[in-house]
Amino acid sequence: MEQRPPARGQAIRAPLVRDDFTADLDAAYGRLRVDLVRLLRGLELEPRSGTAIAAGLKLNRQLSWQLATIATEPARSEGLQVLPWARGLQLFIRACAKVEGADQEVEAFRASVDALERALRLHAGDRASLGLLAAAWTPARLENRTEHLRREGFRAQCALLGVQAASQVRGVIYAPSRAGDPSKVSMATYQCFNDLMRLRKDRPCRLLFVEAPTHDDGGLAIGPDELESHLRERFELDEGLSSGLAYEIQLVVEGSRGWAILKPGPLGRAASTSWVFTGCTRYEPPRFRTERDRYSQVGLQCYVPTERIHIDCLMHHSLAEHIHLEDDHSVHCYEASTGNPMRPVSREDPAYLFDLSDPTTLDATAIACDTAMPELAEVIDRAAQRVGCGVDDLVGVRFSSNYVMTPMSFVISRELRSVPS
Repeated sequence: MEQRPPARGQAIRAPLVRDDFTADLDAAYGRLRVDLVRLLRGLELEPRSGTAIAAGLKLNRQLSWQLATIATEPARSEGLQVLPWARGLQLFIRACAKVEGADQEVEAFRASVDALERALRLHAGDRASLGLLAAAWTPARLENRTEHLRREGFRAQCALLGVQAASQVRGVIYAPSRAGDPSKVSMATYQCFNDLMRLRKDRPCRLLFVEAPTHDDGGLAIGPDELESHLRERFELDEGLSSGLAYEIQLVVEGSRGWAILKPGPLGRAASTSWVFTGCTRYEPPRFRTERDRYSQVGLQCYVPTERIHIDCLMHHSLAEHIHLEDDHSVHCYEASTGNPMRPVSREDPAYLFDLSDPTTLDATAIACDTAMPELAEVIDRAAQRVGCGVDDLVGVRFSSNYVMTPMSFVISRELRSVPS
């Protein structure tokens, strides 16, 4: 039968491909778990206890912990990450074979190991590739499972880019409009870099980035001639809270984009510096949903490899929306080497990496007792004063992540609520 080309404007549908990878490994891992639990119970060993397995079979603790984890972990994405190497599984089988009366269970487990190894060779090729596949299996917990992978990339980037920071604290503060417009909110920001160390001579480094704010429909929210003022007002260096000096920072504007750049300087731990920037945006974003804006989204670009980043979302308690703060806010991470994600941001963007989850509550007490940065309360208070309030007027949440590679873009996203009736 003759195949007709699709009509103009008609989408070409890709043929459905069966996910043999997921189905085969699912079945093989499930069978391995069942046979492992039966074997351990047949040997009168508690499957959930690595200590019991190690003592009963005289195996090392690492191997015993891996086996106990598999026995209790139903999620293949978690269990396959701790799967012992082939030699470790053979050592376990030999130890079990020495115990009388367990021959049938041992052979069943050996067969399930062989079946899993065949599936691994077919779909992953080797254990290293399996680790990558398992780490990226379920997006909901991707950030936690890839942390050890990011740690290695983090160290390499520190050497290549010639700079690293122990921590960053980046925050936004929403407060009532300074212009008195009840449909808008004013927004202050603070950016803190702690123990920033230069590793390469004569190399500048980008610290902060800003682009002209836009509406959800892509239209510019401020004029292009206002960008330089917008950059200077948003990223004003606080020399009183910084150990570095103002002449080391250069502000650069190019078209609709701008950067705060750290100039070259002395190398090493003894010369490490801390930097604090506070400011407020010239543009006041909408407080409620409009025809042009459904979301409030703030992009935070990271150019410095950082061991730990904290992202704070704070709101003045006079804004009724603060009671929904934790439910309304989310932070998405995007790979930014090819530019910023599409606006408004979406998990469907090919640059999307993972979400930061499990936020902690921030109130005046939590801010005052912050161990990540003892002077954070003063930093937040100075930023809040720019929008007519103080640190005691704020409530919020904090999102955190380890081993930030660059360039990454973290986007604080909040779906705007409708105007109250």
